[in-house]
Amino acid sequence: MKTSRNTQDPRRPADHSASDNASSRILFEPPFPGAESMPESPDERRNRAMKGSPLERASFVGDIVIHTDEFMQAFATIEALMERARGVRQPGGLCITGEGGTGKTFIRESLVKRYPREETAWRTYCPVLAIEMSDTPTPRQFVLNLLLGTGYCSTHGGQSEDVLKNILLKALLDCSTRIIVVDEGHHLIPSSGSRKNTERLGGAIGEVAKFIYDKSAIPFVWSGRHSLGDLFDKDKQLDTRWSGRIRLEEYKCDTAWQVLLDVLDEALPMEEKCGLGELPRSQFVHLITKGNFRRLKVYLSECVRIASCEASRAISKEHFDRAQYALAL
Repeated sequence: MKTSRNTQDPRRPADHSASDNASSRILFEPPFPGAESMPESPDERRNRAMKGSPLERASFVGDIVIHTDEFMQAFATIEALMERARGVRQPGGLCITGEGGTGKTFIRESLVKRYPREETAWRTYCPVLAIEMSDTPTPRQFVLNLLLGTGYCSTHGGQSEDVLKNILLKALLDCSTRIIVVDEGHHLIPSSGSRKNTERLGGAIGEVAKFIYDKSAIPFVWSGRHSLGDLFDKDKQLDTRWSGRIRLEEYKCDTAWQVLLDVLDEALPMEEKCGLGELPRSQFVHLITKGNFRRLKVYLSECVRIASCEASRAISKEHFDRAQYALAL
């Protein structure tokens, strides 16, 4: 069923065979061919959650992956960028913008879960290097945070920014890093200083990021508020290096919202559906959550918890009302 914000059942990505060289891990496969257990399917995870405690069921709701058009576009673009990493001099990048709760952080967390950092006795693999930018970043701290994201540990805190950048470039190579993800990227916007050069509005940290990108040939994914997209549109250096754009919005109370709720109704760890996408329930849930994806998951997780505590097979109207009261929504 396809709408302007399409939803599908979660599926694992197809395997590929791209590799750096004979000594490197295969990008889309575990580094341990002899691994004994296969990852659980979405249905298996749901069935296991349904056997758990009310809190375990509620926790499961927060991890449900709904493949909206934006989610699928983000992952298709990111995996294409990962394939291009180090293979071409300018692999490109992506800027994901949206207000809080629209799915930016969820995309990052899902990506890290799909390609986790793994350590062996000989080396650390970090295909996805993900960090969150602080609200008052400095170029040196930005580089240091990237280093820490690869697993780099140092007892020496006195290295200069230039030394740290060289260490980082080597760490990215040693860890087979394929993409760098920076959340809260709107903090890239300088809060002070001259903004007269329209090609370098990203400030000193933008210059550091461009240096790392140019030297490593590793794509960047930036995510942040809509002001980050405005910055990229105005800064020619950022725009031409990382030209991909995905804009996330809160849901309107329309057919796409009902489709989303129908899919969630199927995915919730309850024995029976509750007609989540039907009128007037879908309108009520939109009134409570304002169409915000994060708020929606928090609300539904509390509905599931309350219903599970009473051993109910489905979420009732009373459970919806009690969850609204409990969360003060």
